[in-house]
Parts: sequence; C-alpha cells; structure tokens
Amino acid sequence: MKNKKQAGFSLVEAIVALCILAIAIAAISTIAYVSLKGSANSDFSEESSETAVTYMSEVRMAIHDQCHSGDSEQKVQQVATAAIRDYGTAEVVIKATETPNLFEVRLNYKNKDNVKKIFYSQVATMP
Repeated sequence: MKNKKQAGFSLVEAIVALCILAIAIAAISTIAYVSLKGSANSDFSEESSETAVTYMSEVRMAIHDQCHSGDSEQKVQQVATAAIRDYGTAEVVIKATETPNLFEVRLNYKNKDNVKKIFYSQVATMP
C-alpha cells in the first residue's frame, strides 16, 4: 500500500502501462505492414495491367492492319498469335461474334510470379 506521502507509480502500474503501450505499438505496426503490402500489390497489379495493354495493343493492331472483311476465324487467330509470338508467356484466343468482321479477343499470360492473367477485348477487321 502507498502512504499518502509516497509519490510515483507502483511496479504493477508501470507493467500495466507498458503492456498497454506494447499493444498499441503492435496495432500500429500491423496497420503499417498491411498498408505497405497493399501498396506493393497495387504496383504489381498496375504493372500487370500495363503489360496486358501492351500485348492487347499488339494483337489489335495486327488484326486491324493484316485482316480484312470475310477473313476466317483461323486467319485472324494466326495473325494474332504471330503478333505476340515474342512474348513467350502470352497466348491469344480469337472467337468470331455474330457481328460480321468483329472478333472477341481473349489474352492469357503469366506474370512474373507465374500467376495467370486473362484480359478480354473486341477488335474489328478492315472492311
């Protein structure tokens, strides 16, 4: 027990205060870690999207430049595949739509961590 003349904290009060401080620091550290991890994932996702846009641009440009009205789905597939041949982890799948000269493009590729990404687009051939 404390006398009325004693000043300061008891050992139990100091330990309780340190425990509360440790819990607060652990919570703040966890929040900072999660925030940094989310930021890194965002950068990685942005890089993956930029890569997909590049691949898809190559495919769309090749189809637009080299394919013409009435070309078969197989012809468009060959042109699209040739456009991304140098991108070893990418593959493109072409599917004709009900609209003449309009094709669906599905681009599959694996990013640096070998995670498969799939992007879709549509492209029209030249009339």
